[in-house]
Amino acid sequence: MKLSWKLFFVTMPVLILVLTVFGMWMLQTSFSDSLEREVEQCSLENKYAATSYILSKRAYEDISPGRYTEEEVVAGFHEATDERGGCLRIYDAKKQVLYEDNRLFVGHGIEENLDKNRNFGYEICQAENGEYYVAALSRTEEGYMVETLRCVTDIFENRKQMSVMYRYGLLAASLCVGFIMWLTLSLSLRKTGELSRTARALAEGDLSMRARDMGQDEIGSLAWDFNRMADTMAGQMEQLKDEAERKDAFTSAFAHELKTPLTSIIGYSEMLATMDLSESEIRICGDTINRQSRRLQSLSYKLLNMAFLGRQELELKPIRCRELAAQVELVEKPLVEKRGMVWRMEAADGRILGDSELLQSLLFNLIDNGVKASRPGGLIFLYGCRDGDDYVFLVLDEGNGVSKEELPRLTEAFYMVDKSRSRKEGGAGLGLTLCSQIVRLHGARMEFDSEKGKGMRICVRFPHMKTSRYGRTEKNTSPGLDKKADERKRRES
Repeated sequence: MKLSWKLFFVTMPVLILVLTVFGMWMLQTSFSDSLEREVEQCSLENKYAATSYILSKRAYEDISPGRYTEEEVVAGFHEATDERGGCLRIYDAKKQVLYEDNRLFVGHGIEENLDKNRNFGYEICQAENGEYYVAALSRTEEGYMVETLRCVTDIFENRKQMSVMYRYGLLAASLCVGFIMWLTLSLSLRKTGELSRTARALAEGDLSMRARDMGQDEIGSLAWDFNRMADTMAGQMEQLKDEAERKDAFTSAFAHELKTPLTSIIGYSEMLATMDLSESEIRICGDTINRQSRRLQSLSYKLLNMAFLGRQELELKPIRCRELAAQVELVEKPLVEKRGMVWRMEAADGRILGDSELLQSLLFNLIDNGVKASRPGGLIFLYGCRDGDDYVFLVLDEGNGVSKEELPRLTEAFYMVDKSRSRKEGGAGLGLTLCSQIVRLHGARMEFDSEKGKGMRICVRFPHMKTSRYGRTEKNTSPGLDKKADERKRRES
């Protein structure tokens, strides 16, 4: 059963019960008040009639003893009070009727309740003709009893008519209120039906589905929260989808990078095992197997380093930047000059917090990346200096460069701008990925600037040790610094 019907069937009986009890209470209160007024009026009339009768009777006794009738006595006080007729009956001490206005008789038991301490009583009775009366009875000191009747049938009829009218009114009001309540509940809860349909659409995979604006009430607030939840869920799903795609791309690239050297190693090793080769052919096979094995070794080391860096918590220590650059120069300068390129290094004093081995690996990879992209005679320039509260390392080369569109992808795993050249050089597209992780662990920032055919400029900005800004959001690379580095490069060339 729908919630709207549940609320309707629970609320309506309670409402009808409350209205019924309240209406009956109001009718009974009105009836009781009206009847009480009639009883009070009848009681006053009865007491007045009894008193007037005794006074008139005494007056007649004084004027003409024994020569009057009861009708004359009653007519006398009726005339004095301007009262004519009515339901009046007078009894003597022997309960004989002395006078009555009419022959209407209403049975009651008031007399049995009278005693010497109580000489008045009343009772509501129903006559033989079905009408209702208030009967009042007074007993005088002489033993006479005066009975008066007052018809209250109209009050009972009014109560009956009001009850019937109220029942019909209650029925009409219940129908109207029920219809309004059902319509209100249906319109209000219809919004929850829309939310339910939206939730089912989301569950079925339609992440673009959203609930419409439903106003400022509680349902509208729920719809707004629901849409915000759907937006968050859609964003997380897109993020998961991107991560899954990157993992698939990583797996595919990794499998491809393994396939080429393994195929060469297996092929040349089978040639050595199954064919009679000359000494030069054997040397070629051995060189190829050695070169491809080293490529696999490099790939394995880099993957291990990436896995290690992903779990590592570094203990950073103070490092002198000029000494770090000098250590890198000792290793890289001979390799660069062996390739026929020009090496230049200049580093100013400065101190940063870091891991010396990882920072050396960072600079080695950046320099090797420039060497692989450069031609003989090109310049490789390692430059370090203070820039405000930061220390900056610049690695510049005069190699092939990359287009602006390719710059954001340089740190993706296995991404290579020139795949044939990279594989020829033994690369696997993991060097800059490793560099980005090292930079992140040091709270630094790495930026690339390059154009196709105009070389590459890589800037790594570290928080300087003398400041308290370690781990903050870094500033952009200073244009003045880039200009200074370019001038330095041209002068050294």
